[in-house]
Amino acid sequence: SNWNQFARWFTSDYQDEASGETISPRATQRLDTAFSCINVLSQDVATTGVPVKQVVNGTREIIENDAVHRVLNLRANRLMTSFTWKQVSVWHLLGWGNAYSGVIRDGNGEVLELLPLWPQDVSIHQIDGELVYTWKGQVIFDRDILHFKLFSEDGIEGIAPMTWNSRLAGYKIKQD
Repeated sequence: SNWNQFARWFTSDYQDEASGETISPRATQRLDTAFSCINVLSQDVATTGVPVKQVVNGTREIIENDAVHRVLNLRANRLMTSFTWKQVSVWHLLGWGNAYSGVIRDGNGEVLELLPLWPQDVSIHQIDGELVYTWKGQVIFDRDILHFKLFSEDGIEGIAPMTWNSRLAGYKIKQD
């Protein structure tokens, strides 16, 4: 039915009728042009610093002695530098339309780590007007997740550029 076709397309598993190819974020990222574009953009963004600002006496000041500054600019978690975390996040953002990172805090609420979450494993729900994320069966409240999204029709979930261009991607995959 049309609804099933739309649901498959919207969840990024789309059978393109014109080309006969199955389109998914993973499949389109294997295209040389898509891979190169995403790779160049993610590396460029990863080289940029992320200034952390705080309002002090009515003016914004950049602060560098802060846990948030450390995870965004030096080491995002035990396994990743901030460069790698930013690169992975941009890759997820461009490939899936959404990049998620779990925020790990200490007992005082200070940020310790940012852990990237595979976009396909995250779902978003609204409960009483609040966003709640589910990752591998674990509920994460919006306070403990960083969510970056591209273009969004509902303001909640992003849509990847390749999803929008799935028909063209189907022809390209068939051509390759």
